Amino acid sequence: MPNLAQRLFNKDEEIYSIAPPLYILIDRPWTDLSEEETAQLKKILDYIKNNLGLRSISINSVQIMQVSDQPLSTIKVEAPILAFGNCLREIETYTPVENGQSFVIQSESLHKLTNETKNKLAAALKSIIS
Repeated sequence: MPNLAQRLFNKDEEIYSIAPPLYILIDRPWTDLSEEETAQLKKILDYIKNNLGLRSISINSVQIMQVSDQPLSTIKVEAPILAFGNCLREIETYTPVENGQSFVIQSESLHKLTNETKNKLAAALKSIIS
């Protein structure tokens, strides 16, 4: 029996996968995040949307993945990456790193963000977008 994609599209039609505008990496399962942490992430995405000109950014438009202590070379995506927590090895926090045609910024875990680290994150994001 054909799968859903095969039933919806004939063999001459192409199926496109639209990449998200941003990947969010977190160091523990999404279901383990508190309401405060998800609210914090939404505020960060709103900041990116409203202050950095990336109007398509929202909690629904990004792809969120759980990653823990991985080398950057194992993450094969073409969109920018914003990592929270101990997601990527050898990446200094708040220092943008080029990743092919994009960039990676690693931050503290969402529950560890302070006003000072939020300002560092904002500065790192501005340096990439500007």
